[in-house]
Amino acid sequence: MEIAIIYYRYLRVTFIIAIPQMEADPGFLQAERLVKYFSGYRLLLYVLVNFRKHLDYLESNGKEIRLEFENLITDLSKRRNSYACLLLW
Repeated sequence: MEIAIIYYRYLRVTFIIAIPQMEADPGFLQAERLVKYFSGYRLLLYVLVNFRKHLDYLESNGKEIRLEFENLITDLSKRRNSYACLLLW
């Protein structure tokens, strides 16, 4: 369960900071800035690929972390035009 919690916290920190919360502009002119920002999170791709596997492994023991992740996604979804929301959808 600890790995899933660490993955969740990594995703939360990565996506709630100001840069991914920017509103996406029609020409996605901030994309280069986002690439630079996300390149600092070297484990991001690994976490995105493997987070679900760890949740699935936990089965019913992972209810709390699933709920926290769902709340994060709900919060990010409130800003549908933010880069964070667009990237996670």
